[in-house]
Amino acid sequence: MQIYIPLVRQQIRNIGSASVISSTSKVLKPIKPDLSTISCTVVDQTGTVPIPRDLRKIDSSNVDVAPSIAVRSNGILVNLLHIKALIKRNEVLVFDTASPQSASKLSLFMYDLESKLQTKVVHSGMLGINNGNHQNILNQTYEFKTLECILVNVMAVLETELREHAAKVDKILKQLDSQIDRAVLKDLLVNSKDLTMFYQKSLLIRNTLDELLDNDEDLENMYLTENYEIKRLIVDQESDGKSSVLKAAKQDGSSNVNTNSNHHSLIQEGSESKDTGEIEMLLESYYKQCDEIVQQAETMINNIKSTEDIVNIILDANRNSLMVFELRVAIFTLGITVATIIPAFYGMNLKNYIEDSSIAFVGVTAVSVVLGGIMAIIYLRKLRDVRRMTMVSSKQLDQFDNDTKRGIHEKVRRQRESKTLEQRRKLEKEIVWKWLLGDHK
Repeated sequence: MQIYIPLVRQQIRNIGSASVISSTSKVLKPIKPDLSTISCTVVDQTGTVPIPRDLRKIDSSNVDVAPSIAVRSNGILVNLLHIKALIKRNEVLVFDTASPQSASKLSLFMYDLESKLQTKVVHSGMLGINNGNHQNILNQTYEFKTLECILVNVMAVLETELREHAAKVDKILKQLDSQIDRAVLKDLLVNSKDLTMFYQKSLLIRNTLDELLDNDEDLENMYLTENYEIKRLIVDQESDGKSSVLKAAKQDGSSNVNTNSNHHSLIQEGSESKDTGEIEMLLESYYKQCDEIVQQAETMINNIKSTEDIVNIILDANRNSLMVFELRVAIFTLGITVATIIPAFYGMNLKNYIEDSSIAFVGVTAVSVVLGGIMAIIYLRKLRDVRRMTMVSSKQLDQFDNDTKRGIHEKVRRQRESKTLEQRRKLEKEIVWKWLLGDHK
């Protein structure tokens, strides 16, 4: 099975036949600058080809792949931004990239990685087991050094991009505060898209770290050096047990020695001594840093959306003002048109019997002006009523008023009826008391 990954130097050892070596040498060709990927088949030291399904996560092509950190028993596959690497307990395979922008970032990462690995970090983690006693090694393990260096570089790149986006967005928002320009709005749209892409990218990285922190099995498997030491001690213990059994069988003639108990006890001791606090603290620190970057990017996106809403409101208000101004001009034009109708009628060459009147001109002019003014006033009032922003229509308001008035009248009528009924009962009681007392007046 062939995998499209960049070529790395692989040491092929213990391969029996020369034909296998010649066939693998044909496959392992050097990478060319104009090729983003090449076909490569990896052969391990035992001569077998491993199942390469995990290596699909690492691709040097220009297609963006979701970030991931895949943990396996003998390695950690890392795909974060421009860094695509395979971390082992004693080596790391950093894959090349075809993007010129990513290549410059990757070169800086390589210098940082070299200096980081050459520096000894004092660390008091349990990295090995020797005859059942915990042995503290003062140096941080190789895989943790490499992983931390990758995370440091990734967070530095994210912070740099965040500062660039923040500077551009702040400049555009300040310009929009003073003046709304078409070119500035276009720049805001472009930067908003770039910021959204950055937000999605940083969010995926944060989710990757979060998923890794929630998986205890992956956290335990990330201790590559410690797991290797435990496996090696188990193998040595098994070999020592078998040799002791054979010696005891030769000397005593019996083979009743049980080595399974030592094997299980060593496995149980190794599993009980596994503490993932070191890697959890490392991942949590960079998870919080990435989460802070995500929160800042989200805040900037919200600021952009708020600014866009305010700009839309201002533009809508200006558009409405222009429409109202246009309607007012149309209303005044209508009034002038109505005012010129009557003089137009008198402009015809027909007898109207007021040609000789001295007040005809003044009267016709006054009537025309009054009609034009009345027409303009009527439509301006209607325009004012239309501009009133209400949640219900005028018909609904009239119906509500009528219902309210009807309810008030009904309440007043009931109060009057109750007062009349009380007065009638009171009068009847007074008549009964007078009749009982014998006062018939």
